[in-house]
Amino acid sequence: IDPEVVDPEDVEMLQDLISQAERSKKTVRNLLDFARESETKVEPLNMHKLLDETIQLVRNQLRVKKIRLHQELPESLPPVHGDRQLLSQVLMNLILNAIDVLPEKGEIRIKTDAERKNGFLAVDISDNGPGMPDHILRQIFDPFFTTKPQGKGTGLGLSVSRGIVRKLGGYLHVSSKLGEGTKLGAPGRGATH
Repeated sequence: IDPEVVDPEDVEMLQDLISQAERSKKTVRNLLDFARESETKVEPLNMHKLLDETIQLVRNQLRVKKIRLHQELPESLPPVHGDRQLLSQVLMNLILNAIDVLPEKGEIRIKTDAERKNGFLAVDISDNGPGMPDHILRQIFDPFFTTKPQGKGTGLGLSVSRGIVRKLGGYLHVSSKLGEGTKLGAPGRGATH
């Protein structure tokens, strides 16, 4: 292609089209992942191991932003009945959301609790970020709702995560205060259920 013949506006328009096509591809992939019922493989899972595997996948993002990750995991946890890939997707999404809102040198805490509700193992992921006002908090599980800049998020992560957790018999909840951070909890069915 002759650079003298190509209009810079045309190049910019093509780059925008490519960017939007990639975003659409990502959205469709998330929707398909969410809709995939038949591929769910429920098995007893070791939450320590699942968290370690998931944290390894986001380790570089933590390092780049110099985010401290603290884990409060009791020595012995009952197994959780769930799909390894789907639960890892949920955990990764919650951790990545926390990374996205945190300033450099922020902090993420992951805490597990087998005693909170009989038959469930709670996994809380909290950050010391800016928190969310009530009008945002009420919408975070709505499909396609996002506070991220255009092209950065699809608005499907938390909606899909909530759907996965519900499909596996658990629930996902959130609490947040402006200036104090956000806590997302994802209890999953334990071995006693």
